[in-house]
Amino acid sequence: MARALETSIGAAATRKGVEPVKIYSDSLLIVNQVKGVYEVTDARLRQLCDTTRSLMKKLGSVKLEWVSREGNYAGQWLEERWKGGKLEVVKDGQPGEVVAKV
Repeated sequence: MARALETSIGAAATRKGVEPVKIYSDSLLIVNQVKGVYEVTDARLRQLCDTTRSLMKKLGSVKLEWVSREGNYAGQWLEERWKGGKLEVVKDGQPGEVVAKV
């Protein structure tokens, strides 16, 4: 999850004229670690968290919020399609424009 968050924000940071980015996660731990509410003790995760925070600051218009697992419809949709392989999320169904890869 931490790597997916970093990758998604990184992809948004490379685009010009990006609209405000809203990210919803059902991982309360990750949301609170990125927001600085919880301490990140693992060195590798701390590096991911620091990179994510830097990218969020660079964009300036990122909002990260926790949602319950039951309310995370996008997460449920992704989970249904995840079969242990790679998953590509495309914008507006256009296969040429990959928004995020998991």
